[in-house]
Amino acid sequence: LMKQCVESQDTKKDKGGGGGTTTTFSYTVEWSDHFVDDSKFHKDLLWKQACGVPNSWPDNFPTSKTFYADSAIVGPYTVSKPFVQKIPLTAPVKASAPNGWSETKTTTSGGGSFMEYSLEAVKTKNNPNRIGDYKVSFWTSDKSHPTMTVLGLNKNGQVTPWVSGKSWLCSGGTVYDLMYGKESKDDVFSVKMDEASAMTVILRILGFLLIWFACSRFMEPLGVLADCIPCIGPWLGDQIEAIACCISCFPACACSLGVIGVVYVAMRPLIGIPMLLIFVGTMAAGVLFKMNSSKNAEARQPDGYYGQEMAVN
Repeated sequence: LMKQCVESQDTKKDKGGGGGTTTTFSYTVEWSDHFVDDSKFHKDLLWKQACGVPNSWPDNFPTSKTFYADSAIVGPYTVSKPFVQKIPLTAPVKASAPNGWSETKTTTSGGGSFMEYSLEAVKTKNNPNRIGDYKVSFWTSDKSHPTMTVLGLNKNGQVTPWVSGKSWLCSGGTVYDLMYGKESKDDVFSVKMDEASAMTVILRILGFLLIWFACSRFMEPLGVLADCIPCIGPWLGDQIEAIACCISCFPACACSLGVIGVVYVAMRPLIGIPMLLIFVGTMAAGVLFKMNSSKNAEARQPDGYYGQEMAVN
């Protein structure tokens, strides 16, 4: 890690109407695992006042990286790199600090500790924040947990990820895992099924939220228009946007059920068909509501005013 000047921004809606926004930029000195290009900062004078000197990153100073072996031995089996990458790196490595570097024992929130090796930049009048300080720590796998369970395809002692074949509406997938401890086959597959189910639910929720957001944008111009009203404009615009958000939830739910139902009709018809019926019913209800609203608007027009101009004697 290296100390860098970092830019952050905060965007807020303007008061007084008009639908505009104001963005405020601020600058702080933080530890970073990569170079921060200060030439892209928005407020040149402000970041120089806050940080003092430009950011630097020597060519010979590495960024944070993780290195894994191409293979590892687990009992009588040899596992490939994808399995090795699943081994968590949670054990700190004790090393000797190079000349000029200092050692610091840092305690984690969980009560553990690790050594950090740091090299301070030269503190000058123009660099009071020590931009350019180095801080390095090393981590490896925990040797206190030597027992592991591997899930994969075994070919003569070489364990690789297993790839399933293609089937109806499924392109196939890759299954493999490595975990600490001794687990039974049933427990391993139970965990994988729970993970798959959780991912499915998360994707469905994210899809619904995206559709809901898209539907709510249709009435966004009404909120912007209300913002232009003096005094109460911002408040009125916020209320319209809140109402639009609530109303758009219904078509968003219907669209989500429609998308899920199309797939489920082939996979699980007893679930997919009711979903499609709800989608079609909701859309039909929206069309009927629109048609009735138009008819009621026509009925409320006085005779002679709708569809023609009145003659004036």
